[in-house]
Amino acid sequence: MPADASPEPRTPNPEPRSTGRLAARALVALFTVACAAAFPAEGPPGANVSGDDAASVPAPAPAGPPHEPRFTYGRQYTWDFQKEKIATLPTDWRSHAGCWLITADASDPANHVLTQASGAAYARCVAGDGAGGDLAPAGVEVSVRLQALGGRETVGGGVILGHQPARSPQAGAHYILRVEFNEATLALWRVEAGNPQRFLIASSDRADTNRLGPRTLTFEKGKWLTLAARWLGDELRAFIDGQIVALFSPGAAPAGGGVGLWTMRDAVTSFDDFTVKEVLPAAG
Repeated sequence: MPADASPEPRTPNPEPRSTGRLAARALVALFTVACAAAFPAEGPPGANVSGDDAASVPAPAPAGPPHEPRFTYGRQYTWDFQKEKIATLPTDWRSHAGCWLITADASDPANHVLTQASGAAYARCVAGDGAGGDLAPAGVEVSVRLQALGGRETVGGGVILGHQPARSPQAGAHYILRVEFNEATLALWRVEAGNPQRFLIASSDRADTNRLGPRTLTFEKGKWLTLAARWLGDELRAFIDGQIVALFSPGAAPAGGGVGLWTMRDAVTSFDDFTVKEVLPAAG
């Protein structure tokens, strides 16, 4: 698969704006009832990815800027959640905070998505141990379609990289690449000892941490976007809808660790088509 290919995000069926708002409100109401009865903060134990949701043909890699090191893909996993039951936690996923449930897509009711709307301060859901923990430490790429449905204090969500298991000396430590609609920013967060800290930011008025310079980002609530991160060596490239928007230098990619999804405070967010790939330096 060529490294300069661009993904083609799936476009959901169009609906009038008023219908979408009503669907989003109904989804939040469903969560209020379902989360109270369905799952505690800790979901079922994680397990190696298997079955139909562990497909081996994910979307193409987003295009990178000039001079990006050559690379190839190793193992790959993806989930579209379509065969998961409504109001359940996805098979082989583990909820560490918040209430994560399969729901109908607010813009396409026939489509199943993973939604979080509990209001937890830092809600995270990690994929099975086979998706991330067993990948080589050279590099990793994750991508997900994301739909922000609600929130006042915060709107948006992100992907988790390098989530350290309970048996690790750095148990629970991880990184987050997150889009924030209210601030029109994309940021890389580092979490240690349960304390999230935002330390690399891409926005229209920040050029100190994004090596591509200031970037004007626009997000629309209720509209699906594709967020992707490719971390190879000590460089992390971030993409929105296949276009590179940030080049960060956070240091070496995490050695193993899990991958997953993350929301903050009152954000109501749905996720779909989550993919993780092993990234390896190309020979020669």
